[in-house]
Amino acid sequence: MHDLDGLVARWALTYAVHASAFLVLAWAVDRVPRVPDAVRESWWRLTLVGSLLTATVQVAFAVESWSGTWHAELGSLPSAVAPAPVLVPHALDSAGTPEGSAVAWGGWGLVLSVWGAVAAIGLAHLALLYLGLRRQLRPTRPASELDDDVARLTERLCLRRPPRLSVSARAATPLALGLLRPEICVPERALHELDLAELRAMLAHELAHVRRRDPAWALLYALVCRVLFWHPATWLARHRLLALAETRCDALARGSAPGAGLALARALLHVAEWLAPRPGGLGAAHGRAMASSCSGLQRRVRLLLAEPRSGRSGPGWRGQAALCVLLAGAPFLLPAVAAAERVAPADSADLPAPLAGLVRDVALLRDEVLALRQLAVEAGLADDPAVGDLLREIDLRLDLIVARCASVVRRHRHPSETDPLLPR
Repeated sequence: MHDLDGLVARWALTYAVHASAFLVLAWAVDRVPRVPDAVRESWWRLTLVGSLLTATVQVAFAVESWSGTWHAELGSLPSAVAPAPVLVPHALDSAGTPEGSAVAWGGWGLVLSVWGAVAAIGLAHLALLYLGLRRQLRPTRPASELDDDVARLTERLCLRRPPRLSVSARAATPLALGLLRPEICVPERALHELDLAELRAMLAHELAHVRRRDPAWALLYALVCRVLFWHPATWLARHRLLALAETRCDALARGSAPGAGLALARALLHVAEWLAPRPGGLGAAHGRAMASSCSGLQRRVRLLLAEPRSGRSGPGWRGQAALCVLLAGAPFLLPAVAAAERVAPADSADLPAPLAGLVRDVALLRDEVLALRQLAVEAGLADDPAVGDLLREIDLRLDLIVARCASVVRRHRHPSETDPLLPR
């Protein structure tokens, strides 16, 4: 069980490093003026989804990163002043015994249990939201009066076949639903309160969601956020990706017919009125509503009324190639994360007597420090700031001693390798 805890903990820390690096890159690309939304969307997807792939590849295949290895330490001490997890760059000795690995990663058992419980609750809540959304839309009826318009728009947007079209009196906003069987649900009031041009523009927007498979992407984003809820990059990336999906569908709908941009802008304003008050659970379950305030209504209307930009709207083959190269090279470029294992006395059998004695003395010193910490806890001194600061200083110095001892052993076993912890 300790080995599984260590593997999951290592993957989680590796994902945190990769997602943070991609988040910085995506944020920088997003700040560049006149970058097409397709490029922005690709970078944000790299942050949310690509980091899952790169972290898994690096951990599963034990990829040696060119930028070095960060060794993570998490002590499982019972003290209230136990040291926080530390990421120590540079490789130490990796020939520790299973007992040593269990000590290094022992504190992750409770953390992973809490993580799994919270993630399970989040996934169950997401499932309830989707089921509730389906119940909220019932009853529905087929929208046979819109079949001709949907068929023409399907051909213009290069869809293979038109999706199922339904009308619901309880729907507050148009929605593109379904993973395997796409469906567009239109509010009943849209048939009466929107003119023909606005209705067609609204349908073109929802058909664009179907063409881009946005319902499936939105579900994937929600799943990642529920499972990896502890990393801010997941929520920031989902926020931007849902907003970019709306603006990209606006652009596709705008090109579906002459004057569609103005008609869609008017339809957005109508739908924004319908969403006050906003239906509960809609955004959490399905992402952004068509004209919710969080989807950047003002910016979307401004883009629809502005002059269309010339040039390509997509990333192009050069941009796609650059993203593929970055995705393939990330496991080799970004730092690897591994457990900071200690040199146990049992590992010193093949060492010279003086070096083996040094390893044993360091292990005894560590045991004495742990015993001292336990005595401080039992005496009620752990809450004393002065005692706590002293124990933390002892821990830091002891970690340095243990790290240097491991470096000496590593240098002895691998003379050809350089170790930055030792003088050259």
